[in-house]
Order: sequence, then C-alpha cells, then structure tokens
Amino acid sequence: MCHSAIVIDDSDIQRHFTERVLKNSSFADEVMSFDSAFDAIAFLRTAANQPDKLPDVIFLDIHMPHMDGFDFLDAFLELPEQTREHCAIVTLSSTVASADHLRMKNYPIIRKLLSKPLSYEMLKEVSIA
Repeated sequence: MCHSAIVIDDSDIQRHFTERVLKNSSFADEVMSFDSAFDAIAFLRTAANQPDKLPDVIFLDIHMPHMDGFDFLDAFLELPEQTREHCAIVTLSSTVASADHLRMKNYPIIRKLLSKPLSYEMLKEVSIA
C-alpha cells in the first residue's frame, strides 16, 4: 500500500504491536518507530530535504510524556510544505475523552482517527493517496 511508515508511541508494547501489524499486513515496505514525538520531529526536520526518506504515513499516539501528539502536530505544521504534503497522519489513541477527539478534529492534517490497538481491518480504512 505504501512505501514507508513511522510509528510514534511511548509504549514499547503498543509500538511493537503496531509495527508488527503494519509489516505483517504488507501495508508498508519499511516501518520505522520512535518512542518520542520529539525524536520523530527531529527526524522529519533532517529528512525534509530528502523526500525519499520521508514516510508516506505517520501513525501517531496522542498521549505521550514531554511532547504529546498535539505538540507533534503543531511542530509538524511548521515543517516545509513538501514534508507536510508527503506525510499522511493517522492518530492511534486509546483515549475516550470527547475533548481529545474534538481537539483532533481541529487538525485537518489528520487523515484518520483510529483507536488502539491497530487491526488489519482498520488499515483498510487508511487511504494515503
């Protein structure tokens, strides 16, 4: 379905589970992961001038320490236009708080809001074209 994906989640278990689903489903040829949104933004900043290193889709956890998913989205919006247009963002969250869901809807860059854990069926709903 896509060339590459990034998983951003502070939970080792969730991150590895999501990676496995992406790889076993053949959703992405290449899967990278980050345990912090700060490290992921730093990677995207360095890859901004190298489109072949940019992921096609980013699976983003919302609740993380230090830099949460909303902070990541704000930083992502400051990246070059080429990066923002290349990377589709899918939120993966275990939150049931309606305030979080309303807040996520304020970010039109989010292509899909999904609940954890990611499943093969959910991937069918993710369109990155």
